[in-house]
Amino acid sequence: MICLRRVVRSALEREEVGEVGGEGSSVAAAAAVDRWLGLNRLDLEELPLERSVRGWGLGLRDLEQLIVEGCNSMEKIFELEGEGRTPISLSQLEYVELSDLPSLLMFCSGKYDFELPSLDTLHLEKCPKMHTFSSGLKGTPKLKTIEVKWYEEVWKGDLNSTIHDLFQEEVRTIIDAPKDIFFPKHTRT
Repeated sequence: MICLRRVVRSALEREEVGEVGGEGSSVAAAAAVDRWLGLNRLDLEELPLERSVRGWGLGLRDLEQLIVEGCNSMEKIFELEGEGRTPISLSQLEYVELSDLPSLLMFCSGKYDFELPSLDTLHLEKCPKMHTFSSGLKGTPKLKTIEVKWYEEVWKGDLNSTIHDLFQEEVRTIIDAPKDIFFPKHTRT
């Protein structure tokens, strides 16, 4: 699991053992937090053992683009624990690309109201287990379609309904597939 809070902890630990120069732990921690707070693009690629990103409330308020691909074990992009009364908003996030994520179940877990007011592009490819975007999703007013496989666009009224419909279609494809694809006949020679 990738934990953004570890950035701060790691910076503080390096300061204590002299690996980070500067004027003290608070400077190292502030620099680490600033790296996440000012981040406008995050690429997570080829992380085969990561299951989710935790601790993201620490920053990412300026995130505009998120690309996640080739993370075979990733089940959730962001994992939130517990319930929250304050809505979580990635207000600057405009572009999300999720590709080649065979274990992905959802974008965000947890019982929080989740807002993506600026999201206008979602590219989704090879995420066969994804059944919902986020249970607490409150809206994506600018998103009007999901790009699937770079050439096809799909929309069923809202983001969660569209994701669910794509998941159901994937299940039907597997069920309706000829059985010899999954269980080839062996011939004796």
